[in-house]
Amino acid sequence: MNETKSENVESNNTANDATKSPTVATGSVADSQLTEDIIKYIYISESSKGNTASNITVNSVKLISQTSKQTVEEWMLTSGVSKIVYTVTISPTTDGGSDFGVLKKS
Repeated sequence: MNETKSENVESNNTANDATKSPTVATGSVADSQLTEDIIKYIYISESSKGNTASNITVNSVKLISQTSKQTVEEWMLTSGVSKIVYTVTISPTTDGGSDFGVLKKS
């Protein structure tokens, strides 16, 4: 298995909204709104690193682990011609929402 590199670790509440509607992932435990929020965050992260692709497409989502307190998934995406992989951690909040964190894998 590949080593992970902590290039980008952030947490966000799903209330944040910044970019166009992205492609919706299949196979994730995230509902459509949370999926959009995660992809929007990844888009912003990639843009800040100079990746100017306007579209991010989720190719696949793999469940890594799941407990009552958090779910960890591996998201394989395409941004322009670049293939990128993120580890996404989703945690339920007490108000019924979800928080998430992303970690770009090298």
